[in-house]
Amino acid sequence: VHQLNVYPNPAANGQALTVEANSNKSFTGQISLFDNTGRLVQSFNKDFVQGANRFTITPSNLAPGIYIVRLSGSDVSINRKLVIYWTQLL
Repeated sequence: VHQLNVYPNPAANGQALTVEANSNKSFTGQISLFDNTGRLVQSFNKDFVQGANRFTITPSNLAPGIYIVRLSGSDVSINRKLVIYWTQLL
């Protein structure tokens, strides 16, 4: 994987996130979210193909704060910072 984008960023708690990755080979991997203490919060198993990949994930029950989104698998590990904020529905 030579490119990883996560958006929107910042995102509201419960908002769907788009994860885009360009890969030079096919593999099965994970998209994981870690909180600011390094604790694994949620993980999503995904099959990546050679070329462009786009996934939608919807993390739930995340407290406002800074998280790390990690794409890992098949000798690759890439991190991106993600900010989650709280919104109240009126």
